[in-house]
Amino acid sequence: MKQFIIITAAFVLSAGFVSCSKSDNPGGNGQPQVASMLTGTNRSSSLGGISKDSLTWSSAKAQATLVKFEAKSAGQEIEYKSNQQRSIDLFSSDPLAGNFQLPAGTYDEVELKTILSPIGGQPSLELKGSFINGGTTIPVVFQSSASLEVKGEKKNITVDPGSAYDISTLVDLSLVFRGISATDLASATRTNGEIRISNTENSKLYNIITNNLNNLKDECEIHRH
Repeated sequence: MKQFIIITAAFVLSAGFVSCSKSDNPGGNGQPQVASMLTGTNRSSSLGGISKDSLTWSSAKAQATLVKFEAKSAGQEIEYKSNQQRSIDLFSSDPLAGNFQLPAGTYDEVELKTILSPIGGQPSLELKGSFINGGTTIPVVFQSSASLEVKGEKKNITVDPGSAYDISTLVDLSLVFRGISATDLASATRTNGEIRISNTENSKLYNIITNNLNNLKDECEIHRH
């Protein structure tokens, strides 16, 4: 039977965060501090071979409710969690999704999962952009009313005692519309000249996009500072 070590980290008020374990408390001085980021990359989509400038995203905002760090360490499978709710601008310089502490060491088969959920009437993910069709620019808005799981992967990482790190999941937005052609988008229903994609508007496109988002395996980058 596989052995699991599960550690949960959650912020309380503004004083910091509390972590707990089935076996012991891993917090304390010297624990590497890790900030989990969610960064949007490749703002343009090719839409089935048409010029990649056909669809360009100008805004990407998300509501993060849970971050899970899963990996192997010394042959054991581990999982750390941070469940502070955060609103994220994926195009900002500080798209923070969560924070946690990791014991110093080397981690293999790293997978960082960020759960996006609607909060306070805000969609779990909202993308805004422009679709250029035959010289005409058409606004496009995608809004998800469902929870999404965005995954990032890294072969291995090493964290040192007393250090701070950013681990960024690089969300490749050029793949969000995979399986949708320029013709599909041009024929979509418009509201006041805008293509709105949600569970109630252009739902066929919505289902394709949410499926793409849940199945993307993006790359993670780690930076020490």
